[in-house]
Amino acid sequence: DLGLPLQSTTSLPLVVFCLPPVDIPDPDPSTAFNSSSARCRQTGEVHTPRLTLRRRRFPEPVALRRRRFPEPIALRRRRFPEPVALRRRRFPEPVALRRRRFPEPIALRRRRFPEPIALRRRRFPEPVALRRRRFPEPVALRRRRFPEPVALRRRRFPEPVALRRRRFPEPVALRRRRFLEPIALLLQTAQWQLILLLVAVVSSPPVYEKHGSSSFSEFRASLYDYWSFIGSTLLDAKRMLPTVLKGEARIIYQSIPDQMRTDNSSMDRLMETFEQRLFSDTEIDLLKDELRSFKQSGRPVHSFAEDIRGAAVKPILETLMTSPAQETARRKRLFCLD
Repeated sequence: DLGLPLQSTTSLPLVVFCLPPVDIPDPDPSTAFNSSSARCRQTGEVHTPRLTLRRRRFPEPVALRRRRFPEPIALRRRRFPEPVALRRRRFPEPVALRRRRFPEPIALRRRRFPEPIALRRRRFPEPVALRRRRFPEPVALRRRRFPEPVALRRRRFPEPVALRRRRFPEPVALRRRRFLEPIALLLQTAQWQLILLLVAVVSSPPVYEKHGSSSFSEFRASLYDYWSFIGSTLLDAKRMLPTVLKGEARIIYQSIPDQMRTDNSSMDRLMETFEQRLFSDTEIDLLKDELRSFKQSGRPVHSFAEDIRGAAVKPILETLMTSPAQETARRKRLFCLD
């Protein structure tokens, strides 16, 4: 009787088997070395240790024994410890412990976690030179910190003359020397030049014409007096002489060779030559001199030839050429011109 309430939940009959209680004696640990000897002692049979002897004579291979009785994992791991690599592969170490054992290099850590610019600049302050190169200081602040020397400032911004004279008034003596002395020296050194210039402007040089009222001797004396009065040089007098001649006298003067009119020879020689040509009885010489005095001076050839032809066929000269020799010479000249 198990003392359980019997309740039928189905329509099938319930069969209950009741067995008598059996007393199982406790085996003696000193005698019960195996299950077979204990069973023989209970039944009264004679025990024959065949299996024990057989196993003693023929021990079971270790492989088969281990297959029947597998070694516990704890003992196996104690005898054959697992390699570290395999163990770490099965049980990976936490990142925190691994980083504690193998700290990461600073370079790699900074590459993964770059430091903020503010903290980096706080630890490594930038040199002043590089900072000024990146952020140049305004000119106004720089000039306030480093004021420019007065000498350099005046060189860049020169002071006006009016303001400078107001700050440093010039002494009276120096001012008079600057404004009064030059005038006095000018009047003292150039008074005669001014007088001569005024006289030259007011007076005019004498003018000569071949058939005029004055004679050549009077003209020559007046001209020499005028040159002496104005202080003219030899070259200036020779340049002025053609300007005071008029009409035929000017033409006769142009017939004189250029070398005599422009060289440094005396003025008396030039005037004597001019007088001889002016009052010569042979007009053919004047014609020759006039023809020699012609110059092209950059004119076209046909224009220059026409001027020479006009001088050669003047009516006044044609009337003078009465002899056959003179007529022949005139025709030869005209033929050469053609």
